Amino acid sequence: MSHPGARLEVRDRPELGKGLTLFDISVQFDSGEAGWTEERRRVSGVKDVELVGA
Repeated sequence: MSHPGARLEVRDRPELGKGLTLFDISVQFDSGEAGWTEERRRVSGVKDVELVGA
């Protein structure tokens, strides 16, 4: 909600077991969103965020 210009597409969501799920998500912004990856790392329940391409 803090990024109303963001469009997210879940491309894959495999269950890894032991209560873990890997999300492959494509994120697009109307304008640049510096710091979004770091912001996601602070979300409760998120173990890690890897930026694959920008």
